Amino acid sequence: MHAMTTAKEYALCFLTRGDDVLLLNRLKSPFMGSWNGVGGKRDSQETPLECAHREVEETEFAPQSYTVRSSGRMQWTEQGRLLGVLHLYLMELHAAPALARYPESTREGILAFRPLRWVLDRANTGGF
Repeated sequence: MHAMTTAKEYALCFLTRGDDVLLLNRLKSPFMGSWNGVGGKRDSQETPLECAHREVEETEFAPQSYTVRSSGRMQWTEQGRLLGVLHLYLMELHAAPALARYPESTREGILAFRPLRWVLDRANTGGF
């Protein structure tokens, strides 16, 4: 008899202000040293949007400081079994953040606002 696998769910958020996006350079596995948005695992009692708000609050941005747009979801499967779901959110900040505090070291990694042109540059290898 095979054990029933429940798909894990995550929220991944990209906070933007103009042409800048807040990214996290991870300090631990998985994906140590990689830049990504802010996010994490969804607790069973919360909706994906509630998870997104909770994860963003860890960066000290309150829900009233940004506008949220759901940007879709990704799923991954193995041999026809759903293993995970990633809910994606774009969050536009209403006011300019105190950029003097960035880059900022957190328990998850280094938070920094990076220009979108830097993020999308084909020559980007993930350096600062």
